Amino acid sequence: MTNSQLYNESTIIGCSLNRTIQYSDKVHIKSRYDRNGRRNDKLQSLTWSELKSATFSLAKGLIALNVKPFDRVAVFGPNTPRWITTVFGILAARATFLPIYPTSKPDDVWWYLHDSSAKIVFVHSQEHLDSVLKNHKRLKSLNRIVVMDPDVETDAKKGVISFTDLITCGETAQNSLDTVKKRLEEVCEEDVVAVFYTSGTTGRPKGVMLTNKNFKSQLVVAKEFDFSPDDIWFAHLPLCHGFGFSADLLNCGYQGGTLYIVDSLEPEIIRKSLHECRPTVMVSVPRMWEKLYLQIQSMVKQRPRFVQNLIGWALKVGRESFISKMEGRPIPIGLKIKARLAGRIFKKMRKKGGLDRLRVCVTGGGPIHPDLLYFFGGMGINIYQGYGLTETSPVTHVCTPYANKIGCIGKPLPDTECRVDTSGELLIRG
Repeated sequence: MTNSQLYNESTIIGCSLNRTIQYSDKVHIKSRYDRNGRRNDKLQSLTWSELKSATFSLAKGLIALNVKPFDRVAVFGPNTPRWITTVFGILAARATFLPIYPTSKPDDVWWYLHDSSAKIVFVHSQEHLDSVLKNHKRLKSLNRIVVMDPDVETDAKKGVISFTDLITCGETAQNSLDTVKKRLEEVCEEDVVAVFYTSGTTGRPKGVMLTNKNFKSQLVVAKEFDFSPDDIWFAHLPLCHGFGFSADLLNCGYQGGTLYIVDSLEPEIIRKSLHECRPTVMVSVPRMWEKLYLQIQSMVKQRPRFVQNLIGWALKVGRESFISKMEGRPIPIGLKIKARLAGRIFKKMRKKGGLDRLRVCVTGGGPIHPDLLYFFGGMGINIYQGYGLTETSPVTHVCTPYANKIGCIGKPLPDTECRVDTSGELLIRG
């Protein structure tokens, strides 16, 4: 291994720690949470070296609390830097992390913790803590609850400790650092690193067990999009979902890029965050593209009538040009000239919406209306469709800049086999 690859690159934690060496002082995470876990209005930054320090501190704390390899450790909360550092701390201790959606109901939370035999759960807020405590007595395997919000009151008698308490446990415990280093040496690609609960067709949600190898299989598509360390990911999808976890957190980490965390899907927060972040990569779901479309339409309606007419003309020209391009038809010279003029209008519109640096946009999680793809494509924003399942970690098909077709989920990833059976169901293995 080179100096920048001291850890096993075929694992999630090894890959992340190698990037902390390679990009030590580079900013990796931007959010509105400070070092103490408090949310404020000022944009905060976390470097790769700071991520490494937090990862080791948390891993030492977990080991001090007697977390063994492959023990389940749950994380219950929204997208925050502490959510991310907690997950990497769990993986550094060679344990298995269990993400819980932040709006999950108490009964569902109980089921996830009970069914997985989780030993520790990290909670973000008072609401999340209350949700766990409601069924605490029914959770025989749960030893500790760690609160990430510094302003939430803890109670050691109930097994509720603070984030800082956990780190202190690790710093004062004997040989905890040596144990972390030993476990990192033992981590392998076949380790089960995550259990994602997903609703099935019958009964309660089932836990999908995913390995390092499962997640690393997603890397094959990265080269199709020419990602680089200069890219900025707009992380608004829940990281507790397989799509957001893999497409945003892991993919950004693999590339050494910057992750801009958005912890709310409120339209005004999304609008403000896009303008502030000006991302180059945005992975989302159809509903979010619909919201962006509506925001742009609302912005246009606020302009004078002649400007509205000009933009309407540009959108019509852009759509026509985009359709010709997608269908492989030559674009007439007259349309080319119009498209260049329309492009100047779109450039201003993209900048006003914080979309001017976007170069990779992907949609998944459900079907998207073709008109949305034509609308954004006409503006110079190509959205690539994809398909996947939690059980497939998650992407199995995706369109790329080299193979893109409207209304198509794209080609299967390498080493992925698929066919349609007689009932019309898509069968996948890989």
